[in-house]
Amino acid sequence: MIKTKHMTELEIDENKFSITVSEPTKAQRDELSLISKDYQVAIDEIRPLQVQLNELMEEFTINKEILAHAIVIEKLKVVFEQKALYKEILRIQKELKTIDKNYIDFSVTVSNFFSKKFDFMVSGEGKDALKKEMQDKEISYQTIVEVIEDLIAPSKEKK
Repeated sequence: MIKTKHMTELEIDENKFSITVSEPTKAQRDELSLISKDYQVAIDEIRPLQVQLNELMEEFTINKEILAHAIVIEKLKVVFEQKALYKEILRIQKELKTIDKNYIDFSVTVSNFFSKKFDFMVSGEGKDALKKEMQDKEISYQTIVEVIEDLIAPSKEKK
């Protein structure tokens, strides 16, 4: 048997919320797919740059340590390397800002995606109280959707 509705209880701090979680319909999945395409393009552009930036920042930090303990001749080489790293870091940061401007509604799009997914999936007497609790505690829809999906995963097994 395949279950498409799952009764569950979600707890935030001491507050418990009884909800029913349903699989989105095909039309709802199609709508979510359209929304996700908008931000997937931005993610595909941003992620490699962020990885590269993190690696450069780590290397820059390591070089700072080397400079603190190196002799004069070694310091000169590291200083030139630091200068090159710094220029590359600034270039990547500028590129990320440009991408952010091109996808100015990126965070809004992601938020809308998870908000819609929450509305499609969750029903029951605890839904409105859960939404209010989320707002009061500044919990994102993305976080809640991920928690809910983890909660119902065992009951989604095919028998």
